[in-house]
Amino acid sequence: MKFNSKLKYLLLILTITHLLYGKFVLGQTNHYWSTNLNEESAMLAGAVVGGAAGVGSVYYNPSLISTSKKSLFSFNANLFSWEFYTLYNALGDGISLRKSRFKVQPRFISYVFTLEKIPQLSFQSVIFSKSENRMDFSKSVSYEKNIILSLPGNERYFANFKYSNEYNETWIGIGASFNTLFNLSVGLSMFGTAKSQRYHHNVDIYAGPLTDTVNTGTGEVPYYAASTTRYEYLTFNNYRLIWKIGISYKIGNINLGLNITTPSLSVYSDYKSATGKLSQSNITNPAGSGMLPDYDIADEQVKKDVEVNSKDPFSIAIGAKYKSLSEKNAYFATMEYFARIDPYKIVTSRIHTGITTENIFDLIPNKDWLSYASGATSVLNVAIAYKRNLNKNFLLLSGFKTDFNNKKDFDYKEYRDYNRIYSMSNNLYHITGGMLGTYKGNRFFAGIQYSFGNLNNVKQIANFSDPVEYNTEENLALQGTRKNSMDIKFNGINLFFGATFNFGQKVNVE
Repeated sequence: MKFNSKLKYLLLILTITHLLYGKFVLGQTNHYWSTNLNEESAMLAGAVVGGAAGVGSVYYNPSLISTSKKSLFSFNANLFSWEFYTLYNALGDGISLRKSRFKVQPRFISYVFTLEKIPQLSFQSVIFSKSENRMDFSKSVSYEKNIILSLPGNERYFANFKYSNEYNETWIGIGASFNTLFNLSVGLSMFGTAKSQRYHHNVDIYAGPLTDTVNTGTGEVPYYAASTTRYEYLTFNNYRLIWKIGISYKIGNINLGLNITTPSLSVYSDYKSATGKLSQSNITNPAGSGMLPDYDIADEQVKKDVEVNSKDPFSIAIGAKYKSLSEKNAYFATMEYFARIDPYKIVTSRIHTGITTENIFDLIPNKDWLSYASGATSVLNVAIAYKRNLNKNFLLLSGFKTDFNNKKDFDYKEYRDYNRIYSMSNNLYHITGGMLGTYKGNRFFAGIQYSFGNLNNVKQIANFSDPVEYNTEENLALQGTRKNSMDIKFNGINLFFGATFNFGQKVNVE
């Protein structure tokens, strides 16, 4: 094989490697504390492991279920959310991505009951939507520029970027708590979770002459266009089991709480498919002689040829609640540690050899190219909150919590060459406040949560503003070198406005 030919194939290997495993940040799913459940825990920023979790006890600390002394059916109303994303210079200098989204997110349904013969023992069943996230961006860029080295004059450059990441998580659970002697309560809950992932990413670029033929000075060259494509589509549902163990202890005006959450256990997966396509054609060899080899790589694996294992971490939370002697003011604090999840394959697809030509297949560095890797860093989140009794029917609540990203600076180690479900790496912070009142045993609430999280000097997703025919620095066709000039801005407003209808007892605010 001649040197020039070797160079062609070396560049081809590098190009395929980069297209398969290129990195960028999008989406908003890698946060453990973005969940808002019942109205009181939401407006107290989730700082309720030590107390005041209400019907959210089965999730935050199951030992607190027994704070409800009688049977109680609760139906929570809706959470209205507005989210605003801006990714400055995401696709090149001056080419930004913007997205605003409004959603109505259902709360949850809960039923708590206490055994008359064993009043120390309480049970709770619940169904709720823990997470509902959808992020999608679409952007096209078109202008004239001389990009193809072998053709004189300008070509039309067109780049199209599409990204969509939809993730939903629903929990169904039961729990029980028992009040022992010495102001100690213990509780246990078990949940079945259903995770639904729909992920799509597509980059399609071409550069072609403005006329049917081009005069190169040595003769007419028929029209041809240089192009490159990357396409990914992934779907799955993964059903898992999770357990929580809770302990609470009251001493004077102080209530202490502990909540341990086990790693999740996979039970079943369905609606599984993984699709990918990579192609490149008519790219001039940057060494200045001939063309790089064209290639098309495409495959789809479905159902039994795809295995899914979407892990959840072990976590431990501690919390405290202090009520003033006048019982008008209460102060809350909670912190939760989430253990690291070592790199692993979240999606394992069957390796198929017939996805391209034999020579191109031999050049693919990782033949397991439709599998996806995941993992998470360890995270410690902290929340504080304040509650004031205005009178026997009205409460004022406020809180603040951190919501650190579990993918930020994560090292995939031996899985760094696998596909990933890309997502933003910015941390979030939440400020909450609102009013809660009761009328004839029903709770009515109105509140707001402001969320924000910025990240500066991030590497661009792509560079469509300064494209070259072949970027030897990053081994990309029809793109420029990406800069660390992307700034991510996120702002979110959640309105808590609705009611919890209780059937079975008269309820005052506490």
